[in-house]
Amino acid sequence: MKYRTFFATLQQNVLYFCIMKRINQFIVFVCLVMAIFSCKQNNENSNATISTGNKDIDAISSKIKENPKDASLYAKRAELYFGADAYELAVADMASAMKIDSNNIDYHILLSDIYMESLQSRLALQTMERAVSLNPDKISSLLKLSELQLILQFHNESMETVNKILYRDHMNAEAFMLMGMNFKETGDTTKAIVAFKKAANLKSELTDAWLNVAMLKGAKNEKDAIDYFNTAIRLDSTNAAILHAKAHYLQTKGQADEALTIYRQIGILDPRYKDAFFNSALIYIDKDSLDKALELLNITTEISAIFPKAYFYRGYIFERKNDLESARKNYQQAASMSPTYKEARDAADRLAKILKK
Repeated sequence: MKYRTFFATLQQNVLYFCIMKRINQFIVFVCLVMAIFSCKQNNENSNATISTGNKDIDAISSKIKENPKDASLYAKRAELYFGADAYELAVADMASAMKIDSNNIDYHILLSDIYMESLQSRLALQTMERAVSLNPDKISSLLKLSELQLILQFHNESMETVNKILYRDHMNAEAFMLMGMNFKETGDTTKAIVAFKKAANLKSELTDAWLNVAMLKGAKNEKDAIDYFNTAIRLDSTNAAILHAKAHYLQTKGQADEALTIYRQIGILDPRYKDAFFNSALIYIDKDSLDKALELLNITTEISAIFPKAYFYRGYIFERKNDLESARKNYQQAASMSPTYKEARDAADRLAKILKK
């Protein structure tokens, strides 16, 4: 599954290697389209027989040419197209596969993933609904449907699907996880905590269940929140997102030095985790260590060139250092990146007026 699931409790960083992956995938997609277009006029079944330059895709294409009625081959090639972000080609291959084997639930799930990743959520949902109709008792399909409904904010429908799962399997941890996410998103944090705890008790390795309990309890200022953070970390001690959640919790509770220790640990585990550097910079600003804070903000903007708040706080530091022109430029950069960032816009305008005098 490529799109973000309900288990993701923190917004993930746009890491450098992810950006490069996307660029490479786009290049592959362009090459594939150009290859297919160049041969299309001479070959009605061009997508099945032409050479794309991708050895894995071309190998399957050769097999499809020999066995054009083998649905699994089209599905395998669709997965490769999907991995290269060539969504239209992937959908075309899934159409061929499902024309041959229209009742294959796994094909429906793959097609739903492709639609969801290509921002065709309505088709993704319709595809999963059909998958469930083919086998209403298949738990994995029901979980996937409930997840999609949750992502699309159809909370009542998602909960109805959860109830169908629990009717068939009243000890299904993933179903309670989905229940917790629905309660969390609709604002019923008390019921969300109960559901997440149930999920964690049924399946102790569900780190996201422990983490969600920790974050919700932390927001309620309940003292045992830290115990749930620690449990999540014991289960996955190298997960930067979990470590960041604990560090941020400590930071908000005024335990800045403890938070800094964890942020440094994250920097070692994942040198491109920009939020760890950014939050560390905020702590150093509070400590009035402006040079150290600026150093960390510079690292942040090197990792992610589009980070309005990092530029805003660089502007703040330059203004504190009385370098008003550098401050104005950074405020302006922040405002340009985020037109609704009123604080940055006002700061840039304020300094522009001062510099004109």
